[in-house]
Amino acid sequence: MEEENEFQALTDMVDRSDIKEQTIIIADRGYESYNIFEHIEKKGWNYVIRVKDIGSSGITSGLSLSNQKTFDIESTVLY
Repeated sequence: MEEENEFQALTDMVDRSDIKEQTIIIADRGYESYNIFEHIEKKGWNYVIRVKDIGSSGITSGLSLSNQKTFDIESTVLY
């Protein structure tokens, strides 16, 4: 049986797409990955991806973020 890999499925979908129009990918927690961000950005698309809580071991654990319960942040990742 082949193991599912949702990260790879999303990056493959982005890479294979011929969509040229302005595009926004919306994804839930669990899709926060610098690799996924890079594939989407290289395509010239935008994305909104919910990230794990600040106290988790996700991407936000290494960022200096607000102490407020909720907030929005726009970020640019340089490769």
